[in-house]
Amino acid sequence: MRPNCWLLLFLIAAACEQHEPAAYTHPSAQFGTVDPTAGTGTTRSISAKFSALDLKLLYDRLNSAGFQKRLGAYTCGDPPPKIDFTVSIFEPAEYQERHVLIQPRPYPSTSGRERCLDFGLGYEIDKEIQALDRGEPINYHYHDAHTGSELPPYKPPPPRQPVCDCSKRDSNEEWVN
Repeated sequence: MRPNCWLLLFLIAAACEQHEPAAYTHPSAQFGTVDPTAGTGTTRSISAKFSALDLKLLYDRLNSAGFQKRLGAYTCGDPPPKIDFTVSIFEPAEYQERHVLIQPRPYPSTSGRERCLDFGLGYEIDKEIQALDRGEPINYHYHDAHTGSELPPYKPPPPRQPVCDCSKRDSNEEWVN
């Protein structure tokens, strides 16, 4: 057989090999009923100290009546929808930081009348994560693409509460800052 044919056969055999699913498809801990591969959600990087117990506390807090009530601050006087949350921890992998996947159902729209709720939900989730995660950010040894120097671990800034101008809610203008 020609060398090119051997190379082609090798490539086909390599492509057909069975591989383990990506780490993202297997949470190390989960609370709630939504399949973590089901789509919409939001992620937050977490420290190595953030545990399954912390995840359970996050799940309980997000699904609490108090948290649901706080979301009313972002609905321009409308009653907030009842949102159910599923939370999952994903461990670091080659192209994946250790993170929590938060899956609200229903998920508020990022535009239109729910835009403020979407931003408010992100803010409230950030507050809960920062209250529970007491560890230092993980150093993934990222490097600056321009200089090659190692970057310090990323520490998220304090959450910023959105400001919503409800008088512009039904206009074509931006109404959430």
